[in-house]
Amino acid sequence: MDILIADDHDLVISGLIGALENAFNNASFSLAHDAAEVFRLLSQKRDYDIALVDLKMPGMDGFAFLRQLCDQYPELTVAVISGSDDSATIKKAISMGVSGFIPKSVSQDTLINAVALMLRGDIFLPTHILTREETNSSEDAPPPVDLQNAYEVLTDRQREILLLLGDGQSNK
Repeated sequence: MDILIADDHDLVISGLIGALENAFNNASFSLAHDAAEVFRLLSQKRDYDIALVDLKMPGMDGFAFLRQLCDQYPELTVAVISGSDDSATIKKAISMGVSGFIPKSVSQDTLINAVALMLRGDIFLPTHILTREETNSSEDAPPPVDLQNAYEVLTDRQREILLLLGDGQSNK
């Protein structure tokens, strides 16, 4: 398994590697410390199983980085690893096509389960996003996701993958 980790903090990278290499014995890691390095690595190797990327890294605005990453590499499973875990940030990231949002505050077990879930083609969201009542009543705030109509919030690529999975295909 090939994992791309992108974060500008070496301590975070070391922690992610330590947690993931114990859970995924055959994992190999490529590391990037800024947005340019992520795109350089992806230009050399496109078949990473998953990319774990920090939202705020040097070299590019976080959401512009995510948009470019998801647009240029739609087949790549991208998960945001971030110190920010407010619902607006998470919803915006998911709307850009990422497969999950992992707050840096999660436990090692949650990290491992989240990665395994996304590798199966599912989307990972922090529990508080799924259970918390939205307290922002601003008219500009997006409505809470109605799980009955969750299909509608998926990107075209996510819908395509979901249909293929329903037909028994692999997410790769």
